[in-house]
Amino acid sequence: MNNDLIKTIQEEVEDLKSLCRDYELVVPSKNIVAKNILATFHAKIESLNSLISTTQEKVESPLTKRESEILSYVANGFTNNEIASALRISAKTIEYHLSSILKKTEASNRTEAVNNAIRLQWIQ
Repeated sequence: MNNDLIKTIQEEVEDLKSLCRDYELVVPSKNIVAKNILATFHAKIESLNSLISTTQEKVESPLTKRESEILSYVANGFTNNEIASALRISAKTIEYHLSSILKKTEASNRTEAVNNAIRLQWIQ
């Protein structure tokens, strides 16, 4: 699932939680039907939160084995030339892989790519 979509869903869930809290303040305590509806709503919100967490945890890495390997080198501060030398491939090939990595991690630079991949548990 797209990171932006997950963030949007999380924000919507937080808004719903806030609405529930506000509504609880104005519902008379004797109104059992309203209290039951709110309890059900809270349960559904918690279900959504759980689903969001599970979705975030289960996102499988779209990175190839080679891309993961290169990103690990990047995370350890290696330059393109150093990575190319270590892997015995050209620096141009490293650039090609990094371009693909940036797209897959939805990043605009190497640091952001590493941070996103770590957050998504695609690399350690």
